[in-house]
Amino acid sequence: RLFSRLLVDFAQTYAGAADQLQALLDAGERRRAGVLAHSVKGTADTLGAGMLAATAAAIERALLGDDGDEDVGPLLPRFAGELHKFCRPLAGLGRDDAPPEAPSTGRE
Repeated sequence: RLFSRLLVDFAQTYAGAADQLQALLDAGERRRAGVLAHSVKGTADTLGAGMLAATAAAIERALLGDDGDEDVGPLLPRFAGELHKFCRPLAGLGRDDAPPEAPSTGRE
């Protein structure tokens, strides 16, 4: 039950993170975008979404690392895809007691 609740919370909080990230970058808010990537990275890693966490980590490094002016554009489609792949099966979780299809952890 606790793990299910964590999955639901992740999906509710971060399902739109790719769009949020793009909007922050469009507004020149690179630091805030990096903080968002950091948050997704940590939570995704805790939930076993390795590929999503790795992609978010690469975005975080590009935005907040020593070379904080790196272009993250090429990473954004991969991030959006991994986020969608993980969150899509979680959409029905929490609505009833039937378990949804397991989310992809990127380790297949």
